[in-house]
Amino acid sequence: FLEFGSTGCSACKRMEKVMEDIRVQFPEKVNVVFYNITLPENQKLMRFFGVSVIPTQILLNAEGEEFFRHTGFISVEKLIQKIPKN
Repeated sequence: FLEFGSTGCSACKRMEKVMEDIRVQFPEKVNVVFYNITLPENQKLMRFFGVSVIPTQILLNAEGEEFFRHTGFISVEKLIQKIPKN
């Protein structure tokens, strides 16, 4: 679970709780990674994934292939629906 955002964005701040909830509920299944797009070292990844709006959430499968993308705030409940069951 890749989260692209910044510390100054209100929707990004709301996503902090969502990321923590996903970490707690799926510790063995989902690796949650936050990329602050204001940091120069994260600009290359932002371009690679085509992120132009924050926050953006990208879910990758075990092979690193994207299977879900969302921009803006998304609730824990809606995000959990996108995580494969097995």
